[in-house]
Amino acid sequence: MDKPILYVKALAQNYYGIRDVRKIEALGLDIYGADVNGILTAAADQLREMNLD
Repeated sequence: MDKPILYVKALAQNYYGIRDVRKIEALGLDIYGADVNGILTAAADQLREMNLD
């Protein structure tokens, strides 16, 4: 894991009691001409692949 997610994970666990912290990326949304729908669909697919039950 990279440092920013470790920081967010520590905050969530220590201050809010959220034990299960996962990272989903939607990279490139700020690039002109990017396929925003494709990027968000890929991020949603990442979320669906995680067993959140």
